Amino acid sequence: MRIRISLCSMYSYRDPPIPRSRHITPMISLCHEVSERIIDKHALPEDILDSINRVGYADIFNVEKAKVLFGIELSENQYVKIVLIE
Repeated sequence: MRIRISLCSMYSYRDPPIPRSRHITPMISLCHEVSERIIDKHALPEDILDSINRVGYADIFNVEKAKVLFGIELSENQYVKIVLIE
């Protein structure tokens, strides 16, 4: 399976163009592509593989999973997005 790996950072969206409750602070994510890889589907954990098969992508928020699976160290408010290419 061929996947695209992106590193995403979440930021607070301070002044949205629509009225909102003062208790809700929406976040936006900015992603940049890290690499494309061909990976054996059996190398991925079942929950990630299930998400990729259902919707075509998976978001990994777990710091340890991101490091072990892809060698990416996550900072605060970061996550890895895995997108199925083919």
